[in-house]
Amino acid sequence: MKLFDKLNEYRNNGNTRIDVIINYGNNQNHSTNGGTKKMRTIKSLLFLVLQGFVYYSNAQSTAPCLEIDSIQTEYATCDVITFNFKNNSEEKVLISISLEKKVNDRWLLYTEDIFQIPSIRKVENVIILKENEIDRKEKWKIKRTMYREGGDNTYRFRYNIRKIYQELISTEYSNVFHVTNCGK
Repeated sequence: MKLFDKLNEYRNNGNTRIDVIINYGNNQNHSTNGGTKKMRTIKSLLFLVLQGFVYYSNAQSTAPCLEIDSIQTEYATCDVITFNFKNNSEEKVLISISLEKKVNDRWLLYTEDIFQIPSIRKVENVIILKENEIDRKEKWKIKRTMYREGGDNTYRFRYNIRKIYQELISTEYSNVFHVTNCGK
């Protein structure tokens, strides 16, 4: 109890820090464990490794089980794009498709949901691939507004992929394609 009284007296005198100096004398076999800083660093590194492993394993759990056929490199405004999906896993896979446009060497979101019905804006259309579904086709008509005379008219699709009851697992992109005016 005397030690704590002495420490309180020391603090009441305006002191806020106590430095401890250990003199090991001539003993060459002394050692210290490095204290809490070393443990904090180890815990932080371990947490980052575990977090990276969880992210990597989630992303890898979708990649080999899902196949999306590439699309053509050029379409006209009167064309229809056919998406071909294959789900080789034992779980359902959910896919939503966005469209991005290249503007000044940057990819900008053009349409959040390509299957969105104009009168129903708050609904996200999701393609559900059943377990081991190997030949799923979805069709989408190119919009006339995608073509601008003299413009670059370069696009790509963004596939947002997740498994049922899970958050977004991965995002994949289609190959780049160009849109031309129908009849040219």
